[in-house]
Formats: sequence, structure tokens, C-alpha cells
Amino acid sequence: MMRARVDLVHTDDFASADNPLNWWPRMTAARYQRYDWDSERVAEWHSIEPGGLVLLEGVSSWPCGVETPPDERRRRALARDGERMREQWRRWTADEMAWGDSELPWTRADVVVSGVAG
Repeated sequence: MMRARVDLVHTDDFASADNPLNWWPRMTAARYQRYDWDSERVAEWHSIEPGGLVLLEGVSSWPCGVETPPDERRRRALARDGERMREQWRRWTADEMAWGDSELPWTRADVVVSGVAG
């Protein structure tokens, strides 16, 4: 059985503290520079070889399909990133809400699932 090669690409390699949502132009080629969150600048180059599949992983990879209340997203983010990121998450949430109000992604989704159990 022949298996396809799969390249895993993380949206965190493109998004940045000052540009969490509109990073798509940096992803137009099969070669990109990873964003380094610790140094707050782009870092080493990565290449994706032709002929395989690309799995794009991350919160902003396809924002039209999962709905999770802002308070729950913030709780999860702070549990993962720590209290030092509270202000950053506040700004990102405001940006995301403005983007949602402008783009209305839920109107284009075939399926919307809940991001919380129950």
C-alpha cells in the first residue's frame, strides 16, 4: 500500500502577537519562515515538497466551523499560556470578534460544531 506524505503546518508558524488573523499572505508559497513567539520575529525557513498532502493545524486555520464561547476560549488559553498572556488574549479576542462581525464566517460553514462538551 502506498502512503502519501503529509506535511504538518502550524498556524502558530505564521500568526504573530500583532497579526493573529491576517497572516495568509505569508502562506502562498511552499517555503516560509516560521514565526518565533519567544523572539517575536520570523526565524528559520521551512519548505514543503510537492506531491504530498498539507495538514494546516491551528485556531485560525479555518475559523468557520467551531464555536466556543469567548470565556471558555480565554480560560483554556490562560491555562495553557499562563496569566502573562491575559492582555494579549484580550486583544486577540477583540480582533477575532471584529473579524467575525465583518466576515460572518458562520454563513459559509456547512457544519458548525460546539467547542464545549455537553
